Amino acid sequence: MNLIRRCIIIIIFLIIIDLAIIGPITALDTINTSNKSCLFIVDILDQKQELQNREINIKNQLLVAQEFKPSMTPLTKVVLKIRKTVVIEAPLIVSIRKDLNKSDLTAIAILGPDIPFNTFWVEFDFEDIEVNIEETYYIVLKSTSSQSYWLQTKYNTSSQGDPYNRGKLWESNNNGIDWESLDDSNSFFDCTFKTYSYISKSDLDCEGTLIWTNITPKSVITGSFIVKNIGTPFSYLNWKIYNWPSWGQWTFSSSNGNNLKPEDGPFIIQVTINTPNATNAEYSGKLKIINLDDEEDYCIINCALSTPKSNFYDTKVVKFFELIKSLKNLKYQFFYTLIKYSIIYNNF
Repeated sequence: MNLIRRCIIIIIFLIIIDLAIIGPITALDTINTSNKSCLFIVDILDQKQELQNREINIKNQLLVAQEFKPSMTPLTKVVLKIRKTVVIEAPLIVSIRKDLNKSDLTAIAILGPDIPFNTFWVEFDFEDIEVNIEETYYIVLKSTSSQSYWLQTKYNTSSQGDPYNRGKLWESNNNGIDWESLDDSNSFFDCTFKTYSYISKSDLDCEGTLIWTNITPKSVITGSFIVKNIGTPFSYLNWKIYNWPSWGQWTFSSSNGNNLKPEDGPFIIQVTINTPNATNAEYSGKLKIINLDDEEDYCIINCALSTPKSNFYDTKVVKFFELIKSLKNLKYQFFYTLIKYSIIYNNF
């Protein structure tokens, strides 16, 4: 019973040591230093045309589109000046297109009862999409309502100057099959609208451990860790492995990368090391990965390697004893056995 009791005490002691010491070390294998807790997304006004002096109907078969060129990406929402005169059940659908005759990049519908009476700014907060800066896009408005004058969007027309010189107002009378610009040689037409974006910011994050124990000297070992961008949607991370331990010969499947987006997910880096030659040795160090666009945003991965004690089979004299062992002379065989166990005894 005393032996069992002692074994239980030893096991409990080892568990406590593991939780108290090994646990915290493992938790610190990867250190990420960045602004992760400070990534607040605030919509910023990008494009706008706020003048209004007329309205245009939106109903079944009659579609309206405002052309615009964003100066920021992504596109997060649009706001339109909408006029509703009576109770209407049909939804108002707003979408974004790259080409008027192509499919929607994103779309959102607001039910008729949710649109306020009279004239108000109405927000259409669709899923964020990445857009190409200074390229042409279209805000398309449509409704299944068959009634004229029930649902309208405000616009501005002027013969004195273009209220929005980065696009123009378009109309389709056959459900988007054919489109016609309302601009003519004497007047400019533009919808009353606003588009929003935000300032994109990448954020470097790393995960993984590079810890090896009881590794044979002059061998090849492998490991891996991941790099990812946890910044704002559609942000681009440019990263680089800045430094790594000096022991051994290190090679990486990728030592740098560009334009890594959060939507891409984690990027895996394979590590290969030709280990040092020394036995009974312990090595440690740090591997640092940096965000090339933000020097204060970096990751540290702790690295460690240990090699076993030298024993009879690890020494250079092993070849000598193998030679003796190969001899058939019993005298040499006895000498071999005596020396072998003498060395093993001294090592332990």
